[in-house]
Amino acid sequence: MNLRTLLDSMRRYWRTCAAVGVSVAVIGLVAVLLMPTRYQSTVRLMVTISGATTATAYQNDDVVASRVNSYIALLTSEVVSQRVVDRLGLQADAADLAGRVSAARVPPNTSLIDVAVTADSPVEARLLADTVAQEFITYTRALETPTGQDDQKVRVSAVAAASEPRGDLTVRTLLALLVVLAAVLLAAVAAWVRAVTDPLVRTAQRAEESAAAPVLGDVVTGGPPSAQDVDGYRRLRMRLWSLPADVRRVIAVVPAGPGVDASDLAANLRDTLCHSGIRSIMVNSSGQRCSRTVATHDDFCCGRHAKPDPADAAVGAPVEESGGTSDSAASPAPVQVITTPEWVADPDLVLREAPSLIDRLRTDYECVVVATPVATGVTASALVEYADGVVLAASDRHTTRTQLRTAAHDLRATGAPILGVVLTRPHPPWPDSAENTAEKPELDQPPESSTSPSTD
Repeated sequence: MNLRTLLDSMRRYWRTCAAVGVSVAVIGLVAVLLMPTRYQSTVRLMVTISGATTATAYQNDDVVASRVNSYIALLTSEVVSQRVVDRLGLQADAADLAGRVSAARVPPNTSLIDVAVTADSPVEARLLADTVAQEFITYTRALETPTGQDDQKVRVSAVAAASEPRGDLTVRTLLALLVVLAAVLLAAVAAWVRAVTDPLVRTAQRAEESAAAPVLGDVVTGGPPSAQDVDGYRRLRMRLWSLPADVRRVIAVVPAGPGVDASDLAANLRDTLCHSGIRSIMVNSSGQRCSRTVATHDDFCCGRHAKPDPADAAVGAPVEESGGTSDSAASPAPVQVITTPEWVADPDLVLREAPSLIDRLRTDYECVVVATPVATGVTASALVEYADGVVLAASDRHTTRTQLRTAAHDLRATGAPILGVVLTRPHPPWPDSAENTAEKPELDQPPESSTSPSTD
């Protein structure tokens, strides 16, 4: 996973990122704020040599260097800390006090030692720093003895009293920054884990890997298409029409799993083809409702007039009554969709009726778009035998990678030519207002000059 893929995953799973990041940040920052304030005071010691002769003067630097290194270790030992505890009568343990004392040569390669002591209050920090310095000077004075007959002796002295104690604001700020960085890092890791373990087909890359076929487009279904949505169908039409003519005469739109609106996808594709001057028709065998001017298989074969889908009456769509005298009855609308719901439950009926219907439509139309049931069903397998090309439809919210992989495998097993995969995503419903209704792009009006059914 590269940086771009990681950022895409973080955008896609932003809720997971936000939950993990905010939780880590809140817990970490609260812990930093609840930390007790610590104060630190420092005192500087200097190591010198007295009683040196001219002959030994050049050896003083080596002696001081070795002493400073030894004194740094002694300053943080329990020996000195125990002397401080005994002098001040502290209840603390010598080991605990030694852990709060640090010593370092500052700057390097000098005879100066900085001793820092940390405590819970500024007064205590300063008192401990001064006491540590005094006890260490007394301790080293007892340790050191003349190094030769010239009474050369190493001495330790305090350069100045303990400094004004400082709070740990800098440390808290650094800890807060580390907490924020950790929150961002863990949020990114959570997004990566979510992306790896997510079973759904979310991206074009996943769809292509699962189906072992190219992704032809990304479109919306389930609602009136916006101008941007129409562009998605136009790009899909261009991709399909860039393929050889012998694989796009009859196109089967096969959903890879439940939750895919194959009927709406096929209908919008058919409308887009018509708008580009390609005479097209749709055969709806998916068992899903289609809000286009439809005719049943028997009506179409017998030459009876097309009429709106009776299922539209449930949502308030007008249904023409036979024997009416309206203008639409005199000028029937051209057939946009042939619906064959009986094929869904009776695959044998597909074998009897589909060949003649598809052959007739091949003669009358430049492109036939067939919406089938789910790919794993028998009806879909029977219908794709009469298609020149198959388009697998997958929903980014419902179709799993396993379903898409299985659908592609089953279709290839029947010899179906898979042209590619189309990703679908739901479109939010348009507000029920006249203003928004007027802005809806029209896809369902074919370029043929004809009168559509009256809605009065």
